[in-house]
Amino acid sequence: MAKTVKPESNDLCLKFVKDTLILFSSSKRRYVRAMAVAQSVSDLPSSDYESDEFYITVDRSELFESKLDSVSISVTEKSFTIHASSADQSRSATLKKRSDVSKRSLIPEYAVIGNKNTVKKSSFIDLIKQVSCSAQVKETKTEEDMRINQIHFYSEKACAVSFTRFYGSVSFLPSVDFDLSIISNDVPLIKTFCSKCSGDFVYIYSDSSRLFVEDPTTKSVLVLSKVSSKKPVLNLIDRTIFNTEILLSRDSLIQSLEWSVTALDGTQRVSLKTSENESNWFLEFNNGAQELSKIPVKSVKGDVVCVDFPAKYLLSIIKYTTSDMVILRIGSMSSTKILEISSDEDGEVKTYHYLNAMKQR
Repeated sequence: MAKTVKPESNDLCLKFVKDTLILFSSSKRRYVRAMAVAQSVSDLPSSDYESDEFYITVDRSELFESKLDSVSISVTEKSFTIHASSADQSRSATLKKRSDVSKRSLIPEYAVIGNKNTVKKSSFIDLIKQVSCSAQVKETKTEEDMRINQIHFYSEKACAVSFTRFYGSVSFLPSVDFDLSIISNDVPLIKTFCSKCSGDFVYIYSDSSRLFVEDPTTKSVLVLSKVSSKKPVLNLIDRTIFNTEILLSRDSLIQSLEWSVTALDGTQRVSLKTSENESNWFLEFNNGAQELSKIPVKSVKGDVVCVDFPAKYLLSIIKYTTSDMVILRIGSMSSTKILEISSDEDGEVKTYHYLNAMKQR
């Protein structure tokens, strides 16, 4: 857990408070305060015992990853010694004490925050994974990027939203009864941290300057500094505008789009067109008058579709769907040209992705 955040000082800090080992790693705007309770304790100096801080460089942290049967730690005024052992093997190592003049960050106290929102771990990981489709996670590098590229949570509709200039995503989860925002490039760390939490649930909460993700079982916590931004007013797509629905194979759709992206030269424009032949429906992928690919679809409800989309964006979105079958929904020729993409399944997290059509030539 502590290694979720790559430490700026290139080492992890450790200390004991009573019977609990605290491991700490921090960077410029993130830190992890992980906790592990000892199975047994002997010779505590006092009931409120607190050791000095020690440190270990990241490349030596494998000393904690011994696959031997048991690990014990001895703490004195000058040393912190790890003993790992099994029936026929034993290993030991000694860590350095933190110098009084060291510039390493001190391990912070456990933050006491009033309202903590409880969400199911697996559902929360699924939600932020889905909505990160439109969050530009890899493109978020500067502080200005962080102000713009964020995932916003809205309790009024129990949903999370992200969007770019051309496409957006919205995921619904009943337990989203909180209002906060997550910076896009924090999403991978949050997913990693949550996956290491020991129970089925996690706490999500915040104060004026920080976002907290906590393991309720161990009280280990990931803390992320916020970047000031203006949270947009929630404005969901009116789903009644769609009057055409296409159900088709996800694998076939991905294969056709990958072919189209490769076949297109000097443009990303691909035309999607539904056609019928002897009561069988097909979806065509065209580059002008040239047919690039054609696949059968399971069903088409509503009007015939003929509309252009950027193939690369469409392919990227489709890869975030999770079911064998995908649902595409779009308005009529006279209505707004927004494509809705969703998985054909009923899970706890329900996600809809939206992509703007290109102006037809």
